[in-house]
Amino acid sequence: GVGVFATHAIKKGTLLSLFINNSRFISKNDFESKSADEKNFLTWHCVEDVDGYWCPLDFRAMDLGWYLNHSKKPNAYDIDDTYYAGRDIHAGEEILIDYDLLN
Repeated sequence: GVGVFATHAIKKGTLLSLFINNSRFISKNDFESKSADEKNFLTWHCVEDVDGYWCPLDFRAMDLGWYLNHSKKPNAYDIDDTYYAGRDIHAGEEILIDYDLLN
């Protein structure tokens, strides 16, 4: 992926403003009513959870959080879709999350 990189040092525990509520939710029921092409697009470009898919409102202007990459040794984590620095992050360092820990 593209990745998100710190422009300055970030202290452990700092709130990371990666999303500005620029997402939409598509329920499993709504997903099932889509065409095969739409389903394929959603499957590849949105984040699936047990109830449906989270997608950017506008794929031409996506929040930074959509560009986060995965690591088994992340330096950021989320609590209820709010992201924090899990340790001190240095300027120029990539901000990483563990996809397996997302709810």
